[in-house]
Amino acid sequence: MCCRYTTGKSIGTFTPLNQSTLAGYKTNEKITLIWRAFYLDAFKTTPISADYLTKIQTDFATMRAAGVKCILRFCYTNIDGSDATKAQILAHIEQLKPITMANEDVISNLEAGFIGNYGEWYYSTNFGTDNLTAQNLADRLEVGLKIMELTPNRMVAFRTPYIQRQIGGASTVTTSTAYNKSVKSRVAGHNDCF
Repeated sequence: MCCRYTTGKSIGTFTPLNQSTLAGYKTNEKITLIWRAFYLDAFKTTPISADYLTKIQTDFATMRAAGVKCILRFCYTNIDGSDATKAQILAHIEQLKPITMANEDVISNLEAGFIGNYGEWYYSTNFGTDNLTAQNLADRLEVGLKIMELTPNRMVAFRTPYIQRQIGGASTVTTSTAYNKSVKSRVAGHNDCF
């Protein structure tokens, strides 16, 4: 299994997945895992439109039909750190939750996303960047725990060990807690520079 990069929307556009292309990855390149990002930049101050939610659902159906899974991420920007407010992100997660939960079978894992450039939890206008305040940290924790609800049976990857400890706690996962579906047992890490 290898991974192929795909993005559902770059700023201002949406490109749906193509079942033939995905099936070609699987057949010709033995690729069964894709990285799928959905940019929510058009919805920083509004609910996600029904049309866009339908497009996300259609992409999941396309993945399923092609026999691939995805590493999933939602984000608002890749250029200036202008993400949505905490209240808007929490509302968006509620909108997305029925879709992600219904499609967990084609989600390998979820990257936390939402906050900062590329959803990497850095360069954020609403959650701080350097010298985070107590409020920045509390807001990040609240959003991080809410993100965990999007895929209750999958790992959720946060970009840095600091954030991983903030969300999952500092104690180690043991053999008795590793697969109990708790937040601690599902916090994972990712690093885009690799």
